[in-house]
Amino acid sequence: MLVSTFVAAGRAEATGTLEGRVFAVAAGGDIKPARIAHVFLAAGDDAVTLQESLEGALTKRREDVANNADTEQACLLASMSIFEAVKSDHSIRTSNTDEDGSFDLPKLKAGAYIVVVIGTANGFQSVWYQTAIVTAGKRQKVKLSEPALACQ
Repeated sequence: MLVSTFVAAGRAEATGTLEGRVFAVAAGGDIKPARIAHVFLAAGDDAVTLQESLEGALTKRREDVANNADTEQACLLASMSIFEAVKSDHSIRTSNTDEDGSFDLPKLKAGAYIVVVIGTANGFQSVWYQTAIVTAGKRQKVKLSEPALACQ
């Protein structure tokens, strides 16, 4: 049986919700939330473009480390290039985390998304990312606990 994501004609499309928590784990094991961090959500071609920009910046960062150009400025430039890439795309849905590092994005079409979060946790400017699948009528939870990039 074919299941449609549309309700009867003339009604709104069924949607789901993505909720999450973003944090880093300190050396002592304490959880440090990403307070008031920027959350970016993209789907389809936008998600592919966003992931390519993200991977490009992270690859550049790894090359800097391998070439002993591991300066704090290089790390922050990688973080800023990711931020600039995502904020310039107006089709990407945005939000912010709260004081506990939590976010809630309701009314999303069912499908695959990439979530990118840029903010500070445990004293480090950090970038987290993860893919997520949203199902109509459901709440999908994600936990972003390991930054892909962290700059002190």
